[in-house]
Amino acid sequence: MSLTAKVMLGYGHGMAWKIAALASKLGFVLLVLPKLADGVFAQYAYISSIALFASLFLSFGAMDAVPTYVRGKRAIRDRLAPLVHATLAGTIAAFIAYSLGGGLWALGAAAAGCSIAYFFLAGVLRSTEPHLFELISNVPSVAFLVLALVVPGLTIDLLLVLFVATNMVVLVAVVWWSGLPWRYGRRALAFSRLILAHLLVQGNAKTLSNMLLLADFRALITAPGLLLKTLPSDAIAVAMTVGEAAWQLAMTVINRNYAAYCAGKGTLRSSTLMALSMLAAISLVGALLILVPVPIRLSRFEWPLIGWAMIAFAGFAALSELRAFLWSRGVGDGAILLVQSAAVLIQVAIVLALPSGQWIPAAAASLLVLALVCLAAAGGRGHKKPSTQAAH
Repeated sequence: MSLTAKVMLGYGHGMAWKIAALASKLGFVLLVLPKLADGVFAQYAYISSIALFASLFLSFGAMDAVPTYVRGKRAIRDRLAPLVHATLAGTIAAFIAYSLGGGLWALGAAAAGCSIAYFFLAGVLRSTEPHLFELISNVPSVAFLVLALVVPGLTIDLLLVLFVATNMVVLVAVVWWSGLPWRYGRRALAFSRLILAHLLVQGNAKTLSNMLLLADFRALITAPGLLLKTLPSDAIAVAMTVGEAAWQLAMTVINRNYAAYCAGKGTLRSSTLMALSMLAAISLVGALLILVPVPIRLSRFEWPLIGWAMIAFAGFAALSELRAFLWSRGVGDGAILLVQSAAVLIQVAIVLALPSGQWIPAAAASLLVLALVCLAAAGGRGHKKPSTQAAH
């Protein structure tokens, strides 16, 4: 895929918003996290992870599968409006249930509903208006920080309420801004039901892959709670959050690439080179944090641990780029699921076998090797079989 001025401008737009979102998350860690009671952040990470697992399962891979149906055509996009509106309505219903005394898990359901609505709207807009996709992916983080700074006495309930509120406002605003119709006829309802049926049948691999991806990211946070009946330290949660932020920055490029791949651009070889570049760049930053003392001291920040987390997520970034290309060509589902399952099992084994201080370094080393093996396999295939790849 050639790097034209338009492509670079698109990368710049996505990167600018992603940097704003990551700066907001950093601001949360620096300005809000120190004010929270011990364990609140780890509990928030745990509940939000469970909510994300549920939303990935119930979205049926919509964020990645729906663009392959829309293919950049606004007429098809508009006929999927009922799916978006239904998910928004479900989120509002869950939040009302919490307001009527439904408890923390009702609030968790509302958080899951927000994510489901995001996945469907992202799938609908991803190939037609990637700039709006970038807005719904990043603006809520900025708004969340602003509210967290002004709302006093933050508890786990209030953090989840702020998450639901900021995401819902942004989602509804973008639906209005995009011109997605609020009224539609029977044909749109029938088409939405048809696509939902396709997702139920054909989106299973993508749903499972996305759930495994989240399991990859949160294994060191959720596995201790599920298997050892204990939560990891805030330092581990912070390190994994920073590492995931590096992956999210890489995803601004991967998401734009995926839109181009769905249009038939790019080759396996170019995707492999892109993945290798991401792996090298993020790993270099992580290595510097491990080897070079950082003079800045922050509560719950352990810089070498953060460096190892970045190396772990460098591996995830490389694998995500390869996954985007393979999905755009409708191939490789089995291999993708196998690699992601291996990553989860490796981290679970690490949690069970090693003390908590060694979890992230051991996971980083394992994931780095796994990513390099996959890149070598993809590079060899791309070199030997260029005829199976789409032309530039």
